[in-house]
Amino acid sequence: MIKLKLLLLMGSLSIAPTSFALTLDQAIDAALDHESQLKLSQLNLAQGQAMLQQAKQQYGLNVNLVGQYGHEKVVTPQGVYVPTEGSRNFHGAELQFDYPLYTFGRYRTGVNAAKMQMAAREQAMAGQSSGTILQTVKVYCHVLKQQALLDLKIQMRSNLKQSLYEAERRFKVGMITRADLAQVQAQYAQGIADVVSVQSNLKIAQTQFNLVTGQVAQDLKQIANLPTIPANVETALRQLEQHPLLRQAQYEQQAAQQQYRLSKLELKPMLMLNSRAGVQD
Repeated sequence: MIKLKLLLLMGSLSIAPTSFALTLDQAIDAALDHESQLKLSQLNLAQGQAMLQQAKQQYGLNVNLVGQYGHEKVVTPQGVYVPTEGSRNFHGAELQFDYPLYTFGRYRTGVNAAKMQMAAREQAMAGQSSGTILQTVKVYCHVLKQQALLDLKIQMRSNLKQSLYEAERRFKVGMITRADLAQVQAQYAQGIADVVSVQSNLKIAQTQFNLVTGQVAQDLKQIANLPTIPANVETALRQLEQHPLLRQAQYEQQAAQQQYRLSKLELKPMLMLNSRAGVQD
């Protein structure tokens, strides 16, 4: 019976899932897949691509096939010298070709406006990704910080417990007063309270990590390589000019200017080539 229990225990241990430590890069990848706003930005980017294709095809060759079928009945009023009455069915088909020969800049302006909107959506997606990565780094480091603080507070509580044990022994032999013992007891109680407080903060940090990445922050690896920062303020300002949110605003401004120009061009005439070919019975 004992051997059977040991075999079952060994089997359960062998099939138990192996847990791996989560790295910062893995947490960032998980956050990018988990972020709902980033998925919305991807849909907006696809919409911008469709709008660009629509702008390119708006002033192209337009081909339509029109068909008709009808029934006609003729009734002659009274008093007509040669009355004619009867009914007939008729049908026909017509192929229509419309092509703008000259749009007075409508085509070029519309395509440019769509391109600027497309670029703005791309920068918006890049900005959303940057924000998600930054938020992931913050919650990842916050969990590591609280875990380190918890380890430190537990060690301090252990030291205070040892100090309390020694203080009680000294008090029993009369080496310290009751006031000294009470002071050590208060320090030990404060150490216990600090551990409980840091444990609560760690739970909050782990919950925030789960909200951002969708992963459980049980075992996080220490960050091996810290990101580089600009050496001076001038370099930082130059990099700031390439920030996705700033470039998004610039592209949106250019798109609005192109759209305003397109609205003015809509008031001008347009040279069209229209051709029709059809049969009717």
